[in-house]
Formats: sequence, structure tokens, C-alpha cells
Amino acid sequence: MWGGREQVTNQFNRLLLGHCHCHCHCQQHKSIFCYLLLNRLLIHLDSNDERKTIAVRATPKDFRLLLAYTPTLKSISSKKVFRVKAIKLLLIFLILVSASPKAKENQITLKYGVNESGYVTDDWIEFDSNGELLAKDKLSKNEKKLTIKEKEWADLITSRIKLWETQLDEIAVPYATTEIPRKVSVVIGNRGFMDAFAHPTKYPSKMFFNLSVFVKSYGSGKDAKNKNRIDRFFAHEYTHLLQYRWKIKNPYELTNHVERALNGSYKEGFGHFRSISNKWKDNNGHITEHAEKTLKSLEVVFVERMVLLKNATDDEADVLMKGLSMGPFNKKWGALTVALWLVKEAEGNDENLIKWVDLGPKGIIALANNHLTKDLKVKFNNVFKL
Repeated sequence: MWGGREQVTNQFNRLLLGHCHCHCHCQQHKSIFCYLLLNRLLIHLDSNDERKTIAVRATPKDFRLLLAYTPTLKSISSKKVFRVKAIKLLLIFLILVSASPKAKENQITLKYGVNESGYVTDDWIEFDSNGELLAKDKLSKNEKKLTIKEKEWADLITSRIKLWETQLDEIAVPYATTEIPRKVSVVIGNRGFMDAFAHPTKYPSKMFFNLSVFVKSYGSGKDAKNKNRIDRFFAHEYTHLLQYRWKIKNPYELTNHVERALNGSYKEGFGHFRSISNKWKDNNGHITEHAEKTLKSLEVVFVERMVLLKNATDDEADVLMKGLSMGPFNKKWGALTVALWLVKEAEGNDENLIKWVDLGPKGIIALANNHLTKDLKVKFNNVFKL
């Protein structure tokens, strides 16, 4: 595929002028040859359902400029299928020409946390029941080779690596003020109780996928639905690596239970924003009816827990924090609540989330005030003043 914006744009101009022998730049010629170029550029992507995953950096100005070249597309043919295809190709063209010039530096390495003999490698990590990282000498010493089902997941992950390398800039759009990690490792293993996780404070460029839990929770890696699922998991964990980079430049302290709850909701909220399925966020990036209904009940719990945490003892806080980002998915009162608020803020444009990233965990208070009902807002603001 051709390289960056300049190469593609230059080729566009050469083809446009080369085909238009009168060099008149007439709108009809511009429309026709823009369409021809796009077909020439992207015909190999036309049947590829992964085309939408290329990093998007197009601005409204880009759309206006390109559309200025194609005012007669609708009149070229009365066939709806032609117009739809033309528009689709135009959008992909914008994606291609606006990709980050640094994207070519993206590199994802696959590493195994279990060797062929079934023993844990130095790349694997595990956590205890309290979420604390286990020391290397505490990791399982038992033999546990990858099963056939686990290898199916390993094969699926391997098949997605090249695609994920093209997605880093797209996932990082809300982190516009952050230098993003472009060299990343995905470590796959079969120990522990968590499905996908990261520990960026110690491993700032690694994420971990537990194939054993994948099999138990999501079935076969060959199931078509798991292709999209593993993509979402990758985006979620990469978000945690981005958050760590952001925090290095924007440090903050966690001195009380409320701040810890806000931090957990902030981090996992942005993570879950990336990993929720179309049950919660439709293909246009808007919140679904099911999500709206669930959000109403989650908001009640969010306000109740946050208010109680204000004056909670350590033991009380441990109980109140349960379910913030762990447990049944639709009851994650911190992570899912914030994720769905972010869906409503983004409205299909992730650039709308830049300000919420840069506000940090305390910005969750303002975010809540944007979306809570009047009664809940009064209860919340009696304790948390903006």
C-alpha cells in the first residue's frame, strides 16, 4: 500500500491531471477521477471488513476539501449502490491520507508466557486475590501445556497482530497530548484468574492474555464473534498503557477512598469504552437503548457508593469498592457507568474525549454532573462540589 498523506495526495493529483486531458479541473472530471483513483487505491479493501480499523486523523476540513472534488457523484449514477460505494471509498481515502506518519514505527511482538514443555516463562505475571502482583518465585511451578482450545486462541491472536499495529493511533486519539507507545508486546499464557490485563507501572509496554480464561469464558478461538472480541480486548489493554504514559506527565496522588474510586472509574471507564460490544455502543459510536436502560440503574449505585465512600472506614471502603470494575459486567458501577458516559460524550468522535482524559480522575465528578438526573445530581453535589 502507498505510504503517507503526501504520497497518496500527489498520486491523486497526478492521476487527476493525467486523465483530464483538457486540464480544466472541471467538477465532473474531478468527481469521476476521484472515484477512479479511490477504486484503484482501495479495491483490494472493498471486501475487507477490517478497513474501518485504520487510524483516523481526518478533520471536518478534510471532509469538506474532498467533497469539494466530488459534488457530482450523486449525479454520475442513479444507482444507490454506486453512491454508497463511492462514499465508502471516499471515507477510506481520508483515513489513508490522514494516518499518523509515525504509524510505520508501530511494532507488536507476540511472546509466550508458557513454553513448549508447559512451564511458565519469565515473561508471564500473575496477581493474588487482592490484585497484587505475585513475585516471580511465587508463580506456578506446575507443568501445564497449552491445550488445543488454548492454541486456537493463540492462533487468533497471532492473526490479529498486523492489524493491531495499524490501530494504535486510532485507539490513542483521546490521548492527543501523550507520546504513545509504539513498541508493544502481547504475552499469552494459561495461568491465573484474569482474562486480559496489564501492569504498566512495572511493564509499560506489555499486555497479557490468559488463554485458559478465554476458553472458559468465551469458547473457541475459532468462533467468528471472538475475532471482534479479541480486538476489543487489545484496545482496552492498550488504553491502560496510554494511561500510564499520560500519568507520567500528569502525576496525581491517591490520598483517600474517594480518590481511589475516581481513579478506578477513570482508568477502567476508558478501558471499557474500548472493549464494550455493540450491545452497548452501536456501529456509529452511539449509546444503545439497552445501554441507556442499564445506565439508569448504574448511576444510582455510582452516586450511592461515592457518597458513602466520602466518610467510610477502611473496612467499609473495601466493601463499597466491590463491583467497581470487577464482577458481573452489567453491574460494574464505576467502569461501565463511566464508559457509557464517555460514549455519550464522544458521539462517535473520539476527539471529544481528549478533554476528559486531560482532566484526570477528578474530571469524573464533572462528567457525572453532565449526565446524572436532577435528583441524583443534587445528592451527588451535596458531597462533591465542582
